[in-house]
Amino acid sequence: MIGYFKPETGGQGPVFQQHDKTELGLVWGEPTLGVPKPIIGSHASSKAVVFQGVDGQEVLREMTRESGVFYLRLSNPQYTPIDIVLNVAALMPDDTGLAHEMMPGEPLQGTFSIPPRRTIDVSLPFSLSKAMWDKLVARTIGFGMGTIGFEVSASDSEGEAVMPWRSGNQVGPMVETTVSYIPYAPERSAPLPPPQATVRQHEGVPMLVVNSRYEPSNFAYIAWNWGTVPSTVHDFSTQGRHLYRIVFQPWSLWHNGQLDPERFERRMNEIVSSIVGNDPQALIYVFWWLHTPKDWPDYFPGQTIIYDDGTDHTPHPSGDQEGWPRPSLSSKVWLEQQDLIMREAASRILSSAYADRVFGVSVGYGNGGEWNGYGYHGGRFGDFSEPSAHDFQTWLQGRYGSLSALNAAWGTSYADWQDIKIPDRDSRLTSGWGSFTGPDYPVSVTDYYRFVTWRTTELIEHFARLFKEESKGKWLVGFFYGYFASHLAAAPYHSLDSGHFGLGRLLKSDAIDFFAYPYGYHDRRRGMALGNAIGSVQAAGKLYVVECDLPTHLNDQSKTPVMAHHEGGVYDAASAVTSYWRDFSRICTGGLAGWWYDFGRGWYTFPEWGEFVSRVESVREWQRSHSQASVAEVAVILDEHSVFFTGPQSSGYGQSLYQTLAYEMDESGAAWEAFLATDIEEVLKGKYKVIILLNPVSDADELAEKLAGTSATLVWGYGAGLVDGSNWTSTPRVGRSGPEYEVEAGKTVGAITLQNKGHTESLPAPLDGILPRICVTDGQSSVVARYRDGAVAVASTLRQTDNGPITDYWLGTPQLTRPLLSLIYDEAGVHRYTRDGTSSFANATSVSVWRQMGGDATVSLPRKAARIVDAWSGELVGQDTDIFSVVGIEGRSTAGLYLIEW
Repeated sequence: MIGYFKPETGGQGPVFQQHDKTELGLVWGEPTLGVPKPIIGSHASSKAVVFQGVDGQEVLREMTRESGVFYLRLSNPQYTPIDIVLNVAALMPDDTGLAHEMMPGEPLQGTFSIPPRRTIDVSLPFSLSKAMWDKLVARTIGFGMGTIGFEVSASDSEGEAVMPWRSGNQVGPMVETTVSYIPYAPERSAPLPPPQATVRQHEGVPMLVVNSRYEPSNFAYIAWNWGTVPSTVHDFSTQGRHLYRIVFQPWSLWHNGQLDPERFERRMNEIVSSIVGNDPQALIYVFWWLHTPKDWPDYFPGQTIIYDDGTDHTPHPSGDQEGWPRPSLSSKVWLEQQDLIMREAASRILSSAYADRVFGVSVGYGNGGEWNGYGYHGGRFGDFSEPSAHDFQTWLQGRYGSLSALNAAWGTSYADWQDIKIPDRDSRLTSGWGSFTGPDYPVSVTDYYRFVTWRTTELIEHFARLFKEESKGKWLVGFFYGYFASHLAAAPYHSLDSGHFGLGRLLKSDAIDFFAYPYGYHDRRRGMALGNAIGSVQAAGKLYVVECDLPTHLNDQSKTPVMAHHEGGVYDAASAVTSYWRDFSRICTGGLAGWWYDFGRGWYTFPEWGEFVSRVESVREWQRSHSQASVAEVAVILDEHSVFFTGPQSSGYGQSLYQTLAYEMDESGAAWEAFLATDIEEVLKGKYKVIILLNPVSDADELAEKLAGTSATLVWGYGAGLVDGSNWTSTPRVGRSGPEYEVEAGKTVGAITLQNKGHTESLPAPLDGILPRICVTDGQSSVVARYRDGAVAVASTLRQTDNGPITDYWLGTPQLTRPLLSLIYDEAGVHRYTRDGTSSFANATSVSVWRQMGGDATVSLPRKAARIVDAWSGELVGQDTDIFSVVGIEGRSTAGLYLIEW
């Protein structure tokens, strides 16, 4: 033993002193607050905490090695006093620097009495000898910062292990020890370089690379700003996962209207040391919210969002945020403050002891920090603030150039730009043509929504450039953005006002490396809904990251009602693993990335999760050396320009598009990918057999001209050609081969029946209230499906190409369901991996399947494979074959991922 603790005689309470041979000294301190604090936050509302070590807020240096402090928080959730006996032992990195071991010396012991329903903070000063410091520095291997651990065990005055209380006198499971960490780092003459992080083309897809290591399919675990789950971080590290993304809200550290930079740095230190203590190899990506505290408007009046009810009270489903005023996106005061904060934050991280651990950063504003608008939770429109009105006027000047041009477009007679107001509630809810705005809808509203998207993308690009500039191009930068289908399904309050329809512009930015999306919430039991232009993201060389925030069976929904929409039919450990394997499999076969997000709630702290992560790592190793390239034969075109012609009563239409992209196409069995209409030239380079133009409301003739020579079957979606430039028509015709349509503005879309080659099949009824009905009236086209009254709902025509005649399809209904897709695919010769409604996905070397209700399935490959291996079991399921079976249990969801050697 090279050091020891020896009790000092006399004095008040247990005191331990450092002797000549001792390399670490610990001394109990008095409570940092003279009066115990009431229990607040997690101590009162969740599983009770009797003791909680506070991770270090100061990075220990050699010059401060004799003045370290470890803080301990003690809480008593009971209604009677309790005496707690604490034992504290110190931990240090082992010889490898990759784990912790006990530091030489005897544990420190002390007793504290905690009043009922109170929390006290205790400080534990400690010092390190020069010899111990040198040893610690030597064991910080490969990184600029290491951690000293403090393991605390608790017992009552009778020596029995403490059981923390859930509530009242009810006892919960035993917790014997807790560990907190103090960061330490040697002095350096120059800042540490950040990790080398980029997105690089590898095995046919854009892939994350960190420090020369390719990271296919999965980022890792995400923590929340009020704490990680240490056991989860530790479990990930044992499986070889070392990437973490933390969510942090700087506004929580504001005081008197501005950020306290020192508090910010201390809080970052605390979060990082908690992660690094549980995974010494941890690398971290930081996500900040650009919000402000509730009292910010008191210091900066006139800068918040004003809603259509005249107030700045933001509705929110979480009670603690209900009515919280939020800064306007157009507020220059807010933007200047956030610029200063983000530059300060970046500077402090890049000069910190853990600069070599932070590989990227992003920011978010709006609900959830996802650049969504505010107000939709309460059915309100914004933003009627002065900053927004002035910004809108300036944008209009740039768009039209003159008031005369604006007046001509709007049908108005403005004499001054300053007379233009934000469109009011009534004008935004003008009925129009239901699914579409129609010729009588105010152009001012359409322009306002274009402005909202412009302002949102301006800010995203602005902060992307800021971080690239501050990090000298070293940091990975990404944003939540591009929620195409999910926002169209949410009209009128969470749709065009979301600002999410400018992805095409952002894809051109060399300052953005990836885009992220929490997959759809509408029906997570049915499948993993990804209704966005992922093909365009990948074609631009950028990573697409899926946020997998599906609660496991450990989620206590009764305590987090705001999380209810995240639910997805998970009831026990087995169903949790199945659902997460489904998500991971879908990500794998799509050439995507994903991260797991438990909101710091401990959703992954169950034994089966470790087995799941082990399987994930095995697949990721496979992906590093096997092609992940797309094999899609179907391309879907999403037109951002046409989006602005969807009307306020378009939720049924939007939900039809969402369900098509989220479920119907997956269940049709063919591999597919989605692109923006602005990337049509990229699509024409591919070997697609079917191109589905999902929402070509405007400029359809231009698209038709570009597609005239393709040998792919074209499927023209509902509303094709309704707008030519700025002119609406109720009798559209698209291109040279398109049939004539007729818009029945007052009639709803009804059920349709397929009529093909003598076969008649009634399709599932569409959503209620979709307007208008559109009929194909050209007698030269072939009838594919009819409405119940005999009108033609879907027709086909022949288009002459250099490769011969091609059959195209024209839809007067948004009802693009599996039977109709199956008909089109089979006629076009598209390979279908499954034909029974099983969701299937594929890339060059893998296939995944999902059956919500379980049961067996048959998978067909486009050619014979040498070997087919079940990625979960490792078993060979096929050899020298192009077909294999998936065995499932009826009534129990089936998820499978299969790795293929050709």
